[in-house]
Amino acid sequence: MIPAPWRYYAKQYRGRGWTILASAALAAIGFAFVIPSVLLVRVIFDRAIPHADYRLLVLATVGIVALNFVTGGLSLLVRRIGLNSTKRLICHIRAQLLIKMYSVSRRYFSETESSLIHSRIVYDSDRVDVMTNSILSDMLPAAVCSVAVSVILAVLNWKLFLAILCAGPVLLVINRQFARRVRLQVQKYHQSFHDFSHGILFMLRTIDLVRLQNTRDFEVERQTRRMEELRDVSVKVAWLQAAYSVSQQNMTAVLLAVMLLVGGWALASHTMSMGSLMSFYFCLSLLSTYLRDLLSSAPLIIAGSEALSELHELLMLDDVEPYRGTQRISFQGNICFERVRFGYRADDFLQGVDLELPVGSRVALIGPNGSGKTTLLHLLCGFYRPRAGRLLADGHPYDHIDISELRESIAVVMQDPILFSGTIFENIVYGSPTATAEEVEWAARMATAHEFIVSLPESYDTIIGESGTLLSGGQRQRIAIARAILRRPRILLLDEPTNHLDINSVAKVTANLQRLPHAPTIIVVSHDIHVVKNFDAVYEISNGHLTRKSDVRLEAQQTF
Repeated sequence: MIPAPWRYYAKQYRGRGWTILASAALAAIGFAFVIPSVLLVRVIFDRAIPHADYRLLVLATVGIVALNFVTGGLSLLVRRIGLNSTKRLICHIRAQLLIKMYSVSRRYFSETESSLIHSRIVYDSDRVDVMTNSILSDMLPAAVCSVAVSVILAVLNWKLFLAILCAGPVLLVINRQFARRVRLQVQKYHQSFHDFSHGILFMLRTIDLVRLQNTRDFEVERQTRRMEELRDVSVKVAWLQAAYSVSQQNMTAVLLAVMLLVGGWALASHTMSMGSLMSFYFCLSLLSTYLRDLLSSAPLIIAGSEALSELHELLMLDDVEPYRGTQRISFQGNICFERVRFGYRADDFLQGVDLELPVGSRVALIGPNGSGKTTLLHLLCGFYRPRAGRLLADGHPYDHIDISELRESIAVVMQDPILFSGTIFENIVYGSPTATAEEVEWAARMATAHEFIVSLPESYDTIIGESGTLLSGGQRQRIAIARAILRRPRILLLDEPTNHLDINSVAKVTANLQRLPHAPTIIVVSHDIHVVKNFDAVYEISNGHLTRKSDVRLEAQQTF
């Protein structure tokens, strides 16, 4: 039975079958030009040389060279067709992986190391690319030509061909043994490479932590061990592949030796002419070349097969986003939690949460760190499904609506703003590609970011570095708020804004938003009661329960 990864792989060729047929056909056509070469070799040794016919010798030799140029050109054409097909196929598989990653639940990314996902998508897809190219450009043409040459050898001298075939089983046994050992080492290599990739990503993400904790020597030693392990496994894999190649060369030498022994015997006993022997030798040399190409593809196919299994496992993940509704609504900004219970693991730390978020209101969620405030925002965005209870958007259950469309009306600014390497302008317009410069400036002013942006040497064209590391925390937060405002959302979520902004700045931003013609519903998560003392409603979450606070202003005054 064909393994599932290979069934998936075969399906990717639907609509591309002409490529395989074209490669096989061109390989067969190219080989057709070998037949005249075989005949010309016989003419040279049976007629031109014995009769000292130099003109015939020159013409036959030129003919062989010309025919070789033709077969070489056809071989290049086969490779070009194969390359075009393989690159399109791998691009298609990578696009499927990308789409799959955007459909997988947030829980999967929380529980799986990003370095492992990165290594699978980038490096495993590259190995499948190499394997596919080897199959179409090397293995398939070599297989077609090997069969054709075998037929010609049998026609030229079936007894001599049968003697050579006796060495075939030995070749197959050696090939199988090497293939098994290569497969085991390739599996170890992939795991070692995943560990190495994880270590490098860890280094890039934690350079500041390592310096602050003074753990450089520890990290260098740990990552060096991984590199040495990868080195050892790489050496073993490369050595096995080299040994495999040498074994094929030795088997080729054995085949040629058998041919010379049996053919020389036939030539000495006058049962075979010199032209026939040299024609046979010429075809056997071709067969050994095709077999070498065929067998040299085995290590690449073994490595590609292992990578294909990893990619197929990733594509077959059933941990998809929790909601799959399709109803499209004209969302106005009302969200309702009804008896919501939720927990990331066994226990529910949100227990029967009821919360109504009216359209255009300013609502605050307060409570100690770890109480579940940010989790409520994740539930509101549809990242997770409650274990009990439900959420409604404008009265429509989340199970029925298109969550992707709903998120277009929700803007979120998390505790640690997500920025990317690029300019301030590029970061603000991300998700709003048609926004004009005037709209970007308006959003920046509303987020109280315009003043510091124009003070920079390049203004909105200033490069901010990876994750915005060239800016302060408050500047990064303002840019993220500007990006959120630019979308003109119906709901704006601010998660712990005072981590990077002072109380006055948060109050100014929320006041700016309230003056908009279509003011969004604003939800601020904070553990600081002073930030939210003037909000329409303040809810405190504690021990998994949500309660409305009615004396927030008095509590805020008493803390001074």
